Amino acid sequence: MQLTVLGATGPIGQQVLQQALAAGHRVTVLVRDPARLPQRDEKRVTVVIGDAASAAGVEEATRGSQALVCALGAGKDYKSTLATRTAGPVLEAMAAAGVERLVWLSALGSATPPGASPSSRPRRRSW
Repeated sequence: MQLTVLGATGPIGQQVLQQALAAGHRVTVLVRDPARLPQRDEKRVTVVIGDAASAAGVEEATRGSQALVCALGAGKDYKSTLATRTAGPVLEAMAAAGVERLVWLSALGSATPPGASPSSRPRRRSW
């Protein structure tokens, strides 16, 4: 399968890329800085330089893929607006490229808000 991965230079994106390659997939990654991409497989990884907030850049990286995996990070302070800035362009680019499958990984909302105690976090329920 041909996949496109956004966020491949971050810790989660690197895991996605590694697992995709281990499963035998071909992968196109959209990165701002290719020097930050630690895994190189010239035969199965295509690098497109661009910005995930640009529909044109995402469309270029997505064309020919069967699915897009978005692993864009929330930033170290969890104050990033990246998800908000990229959601529209990503969906627009997918439609233009004819890609219908999307996996959007996110840690947004998983941090304890500043000033809150860890015990004030919502608790999981077992059913």
